[in-house]
Amino acid sequence: MNLPSAADIVVIGAGLTGASTALHLAEHRPELEVVVLEAQCVAAGASGAGTGLLGPRLGPPIDVARRRDGDHIARQRHRDSVTAVDRVLTLAEKHAPGTVTPAAGQLMVATGAAQATALRRRAAVYATLGLDVVLTETNDPWATRTRTALAYHPAAGVAPGALTRGLVDAARAAGVQVLERTVVRDLEPGVAGWPVHVVTDRGAVLARAVVVAVDVAHRAGRLSDGLVGPDGQVPLQVSASATAELPPDLLAELGGVTAPHVISASALGPYRRITTEGRIVLGGGPAVPVTGSTASSRASAARQAWTWQRRQLDVLHPRLRGVPVTHRWSGRIGVTRDGLPRVGRLVVDAIGPDGEVWTAGGWNGHGLAATIDAGRRIADQVLTARRPDLPPARWLLGSSLARPLVLAALRLQTPSAPAESGRGSPIVLDVTRIRPPVPIREETTR
Repeated sequence: MNLPSAADIVVIGAGLTGASTALHLAEHRPELEVVVLEAQCVAAGASGAGTGLLGPRLGPPIDVARRRDGDHIARQRHRDSVTAVDRVLTLAEKHAPGTVTPAAGQLMVATGAAQATALRRRAAVYATLGLDVVLTETNDPWATRTRTALAYHPAAGVAPGALTRGLVDAARAAGVQVLERTVVRDLEPGVAGWPVHVVTDRGAVLARAVVVAVDVAHRAGRLSDGLVGPDGQVPLQVSASATAELPPDLLAELGGVTAPHVISASALGPYRRITTEGRIVLGGGPAVPVTGSTASSRASAARQAWTWQRRQLDVLHPRLRGVPVTHRWSGRIGVTRDGLPRVGRLVVDAIGPDGEVWTAGGWNGHGLAATIDAGRRIADQVLTARRPDLPPARWLLGSSLARPLVLAALRLQTPSAPAESGRGSPIVLDVTRIRPPVPIREETTR
């Protein structure tokens, strides 16, 4: 497909945010010419290789959110996260059936006394705000010392790459042009009526508005400098593993494919779900900031994370020790200092106030529902120029370009590794890029 000379709206990135934005634009204004530009292929980044835990929650813990932003915002943000999950379920059923499997909620478990105290405190705040998140007793092996968990609903397991491709196919069917292997190099001033000049390695496109939906994926030119892109993001390398398909009787004993997802209350603690194929997908553990790290240090951190995940897996059930890990992978997520995403309009000095440049990113590992809802919100604002319905300082319109300050702050506030990983373990939360799961030989995981 040839690159058009002009388009009403150019979306950069064919992940979940870009796909959702393009689809919502096309469904609401089919007469507009919408073009999606993707540097690699559809779902090449986190949208194609995430661990697929779909559930509510957005931003910092509810007690921190309440203290920082007040009752109304904390309550509304959580309710919006619940609504976002419902929207994903609806979109998947319509455009990508079979990519989402409902689960019996998500359990955030306490692995130690301090975490149990924190969960009880959060449960009290949820009750005060009238939100349906309750403290519960659990027999999960990761919480044997506390038996304490918070129960979140709704939840589902997602095949993220398949869902992304389904949304992109629906956008194509609605008239959106999707060009893969098209690297965006720069955004420059355009001409009257077409204020943004999108420069790519295949030519240039004049646009009335641009949506930058690349999160922390590879960028080139000015995009790589953070001059255009999610505000204040720091890319971190995270790693994940997946087992072989479990024997039917063991799968049933572990709760089956609709079993609740389990997430440690620790910032870098383990989390898991069971896929529709009967595999356990497991994440968490050592992670490192991409900025300032070397390829060898990132590779070492990934290996440590996979070893750590194997240990977390082995404590779940005696028979799991004989189940091989068949897939493992690492990739980037974007984190922000306040734990909140950056979604809104940027003012790019080189383009001026007439050039509409919108951006989304910084999902802090909780982006599966939020990214899709962000696409809807951006599409709504691009089409209507309506102000956001939540406070701009925290949820939408993070428009200041504070990346250097956030980078400096995070260098001083690097989170400590989980206790289970041992003292001195490096922090690892990013690799060169997120790759689709790749089969491995069992002996390489030992």
